[in-house]
Amino acid sequence: PTAPPPASPTASPTAAVDPGVSSMGDPHLHLAKGGKTDFRGVNGTSYVLLSGPGCSFATTTFDSTFLLPRPMLVDGSFFVRASWRLRGRSGVEYGVLSDANALLTRVVRLVGNNATALKTLSGVWQEWKEDGLRVYHKQSSVFVRGNGYETNVTRKPIYNYVSGPSHWRYDVAMRQFDGSTGFESAHGRASATCFPHGILGQSYDGSDVAVDGKVDSYKYDPKKPVVRTSAMGEGAIEGVASDYAVLGGSSYGHAFKYSRYDQSATSSCKPRDPTKLSGAKRVADKSLVVASSDSDDNMLEWKKRR
Repeated sequence: PTAPPPASPTASPTAAVDPGVSSMGDPHLHLAKGGKTDFRGVNGTSYVLLSGPGCSFATTTFDSTFLLPRPMLVDGSFFVRASWRLRGRSGVEYGVLSDANALLTRVVRLVGNNATALKTLSGVWQEWKEDGLRVYHKQSSVFVRGNGYETNVTRKPIYNYVSGPSHWRYDVAMRQFDGSTGFESAHGRASATCFPHGILGQSYDGSDVAVDGKVDSYKYDPKKPVVRTSAMGEGAIEGVASDYAVLGGSSYGHAFKYSRYDQSATSSCKPRDPTKLSGAKRVADKSLVVASSDSDDNMLEWKKRR
């Protein structure tokens, strides 16, 4: 596989990326309890993956193209940017921005949509910790903890890159602090009455049902050596993909159709009803408590042929 170029340590995680450049290869979503689906997204659009009381986590997809062996050109997308909006124990709001193209993460204090810089985390083993929240920048991962959840993004190269605004992408993962993790005293416990939402977060619905949604096929066809991904979580999520797009245009936006951000831990927020989803249903695997994404088809395919 071709190696990506080195990233500039001074690159800004908020720098504009040219939305006119096309590219490919969509994230594969692993839902809590074992459900799965794929999600291409719309180029340059931010989608809420997790929304809970005082906690919002979103990622931005960008189109990209890359090669699989045989050869086959894949036209898809990757998560490239990540943003968080968090409410501290004092009621103060904070924002976090990270970009797979940059080796730094920025933490700000928010008053409305006005941001005051607090700390820039660059390099490795750096953190910001305040008001019941923690942002921890490791070598290739950023962990964010607060309000009963841990979310993280891990930076990985786009192997066999052909075109697109980034040679790097993010895989994501999240879990609830449900009383068994040891982080509850420092960062809160997930609400027992206000169920989370978001593309991944809604799978923590308290049910015994796992739901699979639409996935893209990478089956090789010599007459059609170009695959364009199209799955948008159909069947595994409530509503449609556009319902999860961040509203308002802010880098730290949290508003979308199913937002839980403005609720409190004692609020009553109904979970989604998985029986009403159109995807294939099966008995949940309750040992699968982490919801995540990966985009490793290209690397896995090359490894199998080495």
